[in-house]
Amino acid sequence: MSTIPAMLDALVAKWKTDPPAGLRADQVFDGPPAGGYVGTEGVSVGASIDDDDVVAFTRPVADLRGGAREQYTVTCLTWCGSGDTATKPRRDRVDTVIAALEESLAADLTLGGLVSRVWMTSGAFQQRQTGRGVLVTMQFQLDVTRL
Repeated sequence: MSTIPAMLDALVAKWKTDPPAGLRADQVFDGPPAGGYVGTEGVSVGASIDDDDVVAFTRPVADLRGGAREQYTVTCLTWCGSGDTATKPRRDRVDTVIAALEESLAADLTLGGLVSRVWMTSGAFQQRQTGRGVLVTMQFQLDVTRL
């Protein structure tokens, strides 16, 4: 059986139980938030700013269902939006949240033994002015391995 569903559940539970950088538990989402991003801040597990694929794997699906080894990438997103046009405070906030997420992962790279290792490997940073204010996002990838 694949660890993908359980790993997503574990990340959501981890960050809801101990929200990073002063976020509240209700600002940690399993997938994208229903209300959108502008005017809010948060972290979404298994979400991207453009609703692209959120879990990518290179092994056959059959291997993910019971194979002894898995490797996949999970896309997550953190953001900070406002009703004004001040970008720097939003950019700094996103950076603070990312640092806290990295620290949280470093404290338990195996998610309680569920996987062999999970770590943040890459991402994409965006700043945009919307009709409702500034939105700064950091879409980031978590590489997951189970040996």
